[in-house]
Amino acid sequence: TATTGAITMTSGVQTVAVTGADDATVDYTAGSNIGVSIIESDGAVTLVSGGAIYDNLTGEANNLRGGTIVAVLTAETGIGHLASASQDDLDVEIAELTLSNSTSGNVYIEESDNLLISSVGVGVTTSGSDGSVSIQTISGNLTVSGSITLSADAGDLVLSAGTAGNIAVNNTISSSKGSLALVAAGGITQTAAGDLTTLGTAENIILSGSGDISMANGAVSSSN
Repeated sequence: TATTGAITMTSGVQTVAVTGADDATVDYTAGSNIGVSIIESDGAVTLVSGGAIYDNLTGEANNLRGGTIVAVLTAETGIGHLASASQDDLDVEIAELTLSNSTSGNVYIEESDNLLISSVGVGVTTSGSDGSVSIQTISGNLTVSGSITLSADAGDLVLSAGTAGNIAVNNTISSSKGSLALVAAGGITQTAAGDLTTLGTAENIILSGSGDISMANGAVSSSN
């Protein structure tokens, strides 16, 4: 814990907490930025930043590791990159994700295989002056079980599932100002609970998949 300062992991340095019982935890809390090199756990990783949570690892290796872990990320000025730096992403190999970004900055997450947006906690939320969100899998399915809510003054959402990956929308996805784009190398399934809504003027909802795109009875897609 750095109550008023930053936590910066030197590139290549690792924090490892593995018990074999899928219950180890890693918790970092900083008043300012958190620069992540490599954190590995078999339980949960919780990062709480008064600034940004960003990738401080040279190259594109995973920052968060542990195929069974739940990652809980809370920031104020972006997740995946620093506002003063070029765009980057937080590279992860995790099971479940919940995140919140509250003041400014964008969110960039890249998962190596399957990823679940958790229904436990806040799901994915952004607010403040801006807040685009990009969450993608390189090779795997992307399942939205928790809600995704973009309420910032500006910001688009892109969900992408690569290499035959499917997207399942099982909860609401909404943006108050921006567009929504769901792009899957496989198919896209929108369940009855998976409403898609954008309230921004002249903003779009785009679904693109190489496989089937299905919309359950009762599901709603709405744009201005």
